[in-house]
Amino acid sequence: MELAVAQMVLARLFTDEDFRVRFFADPIGVGKSLGLDESESKRLASLDQTRVDAFAASLYRKRAGDVAKSLPLTRRALGTSYLNLFQRFVNESAAVGREDESASFADYVCRNVGSEPSFASWLGDLARYEVTYRLVSARPSQLLVIKVFRYPVARIASELARGGTIAGVRSQLCLAVWFRFGIGRMLHHHVLTIPAMRRAREL
Repeated sequence: MELAVAQMVLARLFTDEDFRVRFFADPIGVGKSLGLDESESKRLASLDQTRVDAFAASLYRKRAGDVAKSLPLTRRALGTSYLNLFQRFVNESAAVGREDESASFADYVCRNVGSEPSFASWLGDLARYEVTYRLVSARPSQLLVIKVFRYPVARIASELARGGTIAGVRSQLCLAVWFRFGIGRMLHHHVLTIPAMRRAREL
């Protein structure tokens, strides 16, 4: 148990800036609140804080870069807001080192679109669409995936991929379908719009 707690504390030191500041300011007190004994807290506090900060910064840059590579269109749509949003995601993330951080970040984008006035309302759909496409492509045993979106995600993705800007997008229900005719076979993809469900509200 002690080892598991120590590993958790070490992981947080490298990934949670607020925790890192609190721990080095009061290692005994913070360690005790987490179940560490005094000797283990002192051992972790003996780490060179400058080196811990430097490693944490390099780890953050790698994580941000990896997610940007996995979600290039979402990254492009976020523009200069990407790094700020990713930093918030890292600080608020309860699980460090998830198997697929891009999927976790896409979920985070979806949850925060409404709270950010500067974000387009279709941004959450784009993140969900992009991460679904990537995950399905990487799983040759997945034969059928169907997702419903509130905006024309295929058109938005295509425009962003061409380097264009997105303006005047109206909400419109879409059904995105990914399917294979057998395990390991070629992936097929179609997005079906539902004109009858189109709402007049313009972004």
